[in-house]
Amino acid sequence: MNDDELLAEVKEAIDATDPPPAGLAAMAVRALTWDTESESLAERTYDSKGQMAGMRSDTAVRDLTFEGSGLSIELSLSAEGDHVLVEGLVDGLEPDWSVRLHQPGRDPVTLQLDDAGRFDIETSGALADLSVQSNDRVVLRTGLFSLHPEP
Repeated sequence: MNDDELLAEVKEAIDATDPPPAGLAAMAVRALTWDTESESLAERTYDSKGQMAGMRSDTAVRDLTFEGSGLSIELSLSAEGDHVLVEGLVDGLEPDWSVRLHQPGRDPVTLQLDDAGRFDIETSGALADLSVQSNDRVVLRTGLFSLHPEP
């Protein structure tokens, strides 16, 4: 067996036991085609994943913070069965801004922010990214993150 045949067998075994999430390739292509001159990629400045190990709770919760372009996006992810509740706050926003949730294999969902910059959505799936938008212009994107709150 040569190297190419061995690699093909390894790939087949991995794809059978741990396939990539549906739509991951499309999300990767979209990530590489962002308009980098007008869009900023937010830096993840906080992630509580794994920090609550040993805590007793019936609900898994994960907190994330992203920052960039003078904005802060704070997210709280909590699992409810097969669904995840995403509660968010955008600090530093302007009037009439919105948040768009992107998930592999699904149409984006646009959410209007309340006066304090809060939003929430219940969803399912493994991966997502958020963009803060002013009209049709993306101001800031979070980049891809896992929706699973468990450590």
